[in-house]
Amino acid sequence: MRVASQIFYKETQWARTDCYVVIQKFVKEFDTFVHIIGDYEEVKIRAGERYKIQFFDAACHSKKNLPRNTIKLEKDSELKEPSTEKAIKADSEESEKSEEEDTADLNFIRFHGYPQRTITKPKKNAPLEVACPCRCKSQKLNWVCSACKDPVFFDFSNHLYCKCGAHEKRRADYWCGDARHGDAYVPHSEHVFRGIKCEEINIILMGE
Repeated sequence: MRVASQIFYKETQWARTDCYVVIQKFVKEFDTFVHIIGDYEEVKIRAGERYKIQFFDAACHSKKNLPRNTIKLEKDSELKEPSTEKAIKADSEESEKSEEEDTADLNFIRFHGYPQRTITKPKKNAPLEVACPCRCKSQKLNWVCSACKDPVFFDFSNHLYCKCGAHEKRRADYWCGDARHGDAYVPHSEHVFRGIKCEEINIILMGE
């Protein structure tokens, strides 16, 4: 449990919200991870063994739907949002870095119309991960805005967000970096967003 707490508070941004933690251990006989039964405080990371730590956002998941020995980790109340000046500087540095990178493998979204700058991105959001509508690749992909080159985030409702502002998800067309895609930007059907749920984190640990 000490390892899980350290990862939660020091290695992720999820310490900004309350989360439930679930720990699993890889069992060779079953070739899969199984839930650890018992007090997590007694769990010891052993050399050569693999463990999976899962964090579930408490705002999206109910403890009754998780394993019985699930433990809740409270958010770090001392964490503060970066100042406006620092945020602007960080955005500028990120933009410069993006422009220098090769865009051949990036996947772009082109939005129709003007962004809605009066809508604030909610705290509950996640990077948009959906497959290309042309099915060039079967796996889910991350997407960036074709205008600002910023990663696109989804609010689990009706809007997508980037540096430009908020956009209705129905006003987005997609182009992936696969050579088979062609030059056209293609819209996604509405049902693809219905399966997107509030994020959970899976972390695999290897004992030393």
